[in-house]
Amino acid sequence: MASPSTATVPMDPLLNTPWTTYRIWACTARYQKNQIDKLTNRSLWLASVGAVLAAGAEQMKAWPSLSKGSQVLGVVAAAAVALATYFSRQAQADNGISIWTRSRTAAESMKSCIFLFRAGAAPFDGPDIAAQIASRTAKVNDDMKGVEPRQPGVEPAPDLTPLTVDSYITVRLVEQIDWYRTRAKELQTLADRCRTATSALMAIGAVLTVASMVSSLSLWAPVVATLASSITAHLKNQQLQMLTATYTKTALQLSSLLDNWRASHKTDADRVERDAFLQSCEQTMATENGGWSALWART
Repeated sequence: MASPSTATVPMDPLLNTPWTTYRIWACTARYQKNQIDKLTNRSLWLASVGAVLAAGAEQMKAWPSLSKGSQVLGVVAAAAVALATYFSRQAQADNGISIWTRSRTAAESMKSCIFLFRAGAAPFDGPDIAAQIASRTAKVNDDMKGVEPRQPGVEPAPDLTPLTVDSYITVRLVEQIDWYRTRAKELQTLADRCRTATSALMAIGAVLTVASMVSSLSLWAPVVATLASSITAHLKNQQLQMLTATYTKTALQLSSLLDNWRASHKTDADRVERDAFLQSCEQTMATENGGWSALWART
């Protein structure tokens, strides 16, 4: 929320189009990411289920009375693996990852412009602010040519009133620091769970390998190894470790900028230092977004 001193100031109409642009590309990014996650998760689960069912079908062949069931289970296993392959290819098809990262970059770029505009920081501090915000909005949309935009739903009117440096810290900087820290913790927890599952499966695989010497469990050892490999590959493809490190580093950098600003005892009256602080914060977030995009581009 804006500070009480600015809450009664009406929104600048120059922000109507930039805000709409931000919402469109943010909505597009969310849609693309959701599609990729759905396809990737389906592929992982179907491949795992297919491996288990295939081993079960093979095991059932030892009992003639279950031969029919073995055939059915084998067909289902083959179908599951085929679907897993299809979903995996679909997740990589049509430049989905590229469209997602480009859309997210466009949205974050527009969001940064909006906050600098609201704070009256350069380049939105001169007589040409209308031309400045219009040109940056046009550039974002030009960069996204060829990408099908998704239309956002209806939402309450946003608070786009002017910002003091204190209200910028509250509604932008502190909120972003909290987001980076929370997201880093979530990703770290997910990575730890994947490692725990992998370790457990490897231990089970070792036990099955030994047990197979005196029983008919030899078919299950490679299945468990496949499951462990699948989870490891999923962990690597999701870039959990790198993203955790990136988010943690960015949160620390923003916190350092905030600490230094507060220690300086500067205010809105110190225009040069104030604008430098705001621009440093936005540049730090832009750098994180650029590194994040490059990381996924290499995936």
